[in-house]
Amino acid sequence: MRNMMKKLVFCCKGLLVLSVIAVLTGQAFAATSKRPRPGSFVRYAVESVQQLVDHVSVDDVVAKRYSKFFKVPEEQLICYLRNNLKVIPLPRPIKVKMHFVGKNGAILSRNCWLPSGHKVFATAGDIPVLDIGCGNPLTEKLPPIESKVKGVTQVVSADFSKEEAMHTPEGAYELSSETEPQEMVLASVITPSVQEEAPLLRLAEPLQNPPSLYGAFEPGFPENITSLSLFQLARGLVPAFALLASSSDRPRSEPTPPPVPEPAVILSVLLGTASLVLRQSRQHS
Repeated sequence: MRNMMKKLVFCCKGLLVLSVIAVLTGQAFAATSKRPRPGSFVRYAVESVQQLVDHVSVDDVVAKRYSKFFKVPEEQLICYLRNNLKVIPLPRPIKVKMHFVGKNGAILSRNCWLPSGHKVFATAGDIPVLDIGCGNPLTEKLPPIESKVKGVTQVVSADFSKEEAMHTPEGAYELSSETEPQEMVLASVITPSVQEEAPLLRLAEPLQNPPSLYGAFEPGFPENITSLSLFQLARGLVPAFALLASSSDRPRSEPTPPPVPEPAVILSVLLGTASLVLRQSRQHS
């Protein structure tokens, strides 16, 4: 009996827990799966930009529907919705051309009035784009984007049907095939001009008519020297040649060319020879 009571209590607790879970799940499902009115572009009602972006990102049917209508790639469409739309209430009633999905799936349109205070998805410039809840387009093309940079309003086109051109102009980084040959300029060799200067030392010019030494020492010296004997002449020249030989026999560290007698040496030799000849001539006389 007690075991039966325990089992009954346990079953009641289990049913209570399951009912609570079912209620909570149903409320969450009802909140997330709120159906929009017929003819809507979206499958579930969207009340914020984040819900709209999440719904388009997950549901391929809705993404293709928007992409085909606005003629915009899906990725660029999602980027546009995320970065450029906001929810605003209408400040006054406006007449719009609302597009919707027909029973056969075709896109239809009708003119209608939206009351003041009605919420829509609009751009930064307060231009209505989509109706809130159903997500139906209120324009056939996405409005251009207005952004203020340093107080200046810039309008960027939202037409994604054509691929955007590169910012870099064509051929900006292409090298020209026809390049002009570069001229090479060779530097001319500069040769210093050397001016020939006059020698500082001038060589002594040879005497054309040397003065006669004979008779300068004694008036009675014979003018014809050929009468003297060869022995006497050689005897007088021996000391001079001995002097030259002694000067050339000195040891030197480097070989030198043979000595060339100076004019003064020749003159001294001649004077010495003349004096010897005079002495010999006096002795014989």
